Amino acid sequence: MQRIDTVTVQDSPMEIFMFEPEGEGPHPGIVLAQHIPVGHTGIENDVFTLKTAERYAENGYVVAAPFIFHWWPKEETKEMKRDAFRDDWTVLDLQAAYDHLAAQGNVDAARIGIVGHC
Repeated sequence: MQRIDTVTVQDSPMEIFMFEPEGEGPHPGIVLAQHIPVGHTGIENDVFTLKTAERYAENGYVVAAPFIFHWWPKEETKEMKRDAFRDDWTVLDLQAAYDHLAAQGNVDAARIGIVGHC
């Protein structure tokens, strides 16, 4: 992991874990959405998401992994978050992560994809 950036989505701060390949770029980019089993407590606790982002970066992509559960306290239960989850908030989060990624100087904004994993 290279760094953690923070953006604001409707007055709610959202962490974006940023992973960068070696070299100046411009590199293609990926917005990587994490899953609920562990990710809801923070991306820092989600080894699968971290390892996936690292693999993409090792293969030449700049990766932005947004914490899409920022709407609730990290210590809140996954059941509560699952039941209160809103697709419209996820759209806002993914757009904010995309915009943040596209604004990076080492990213080719014309080559960004959004992927999820489970």
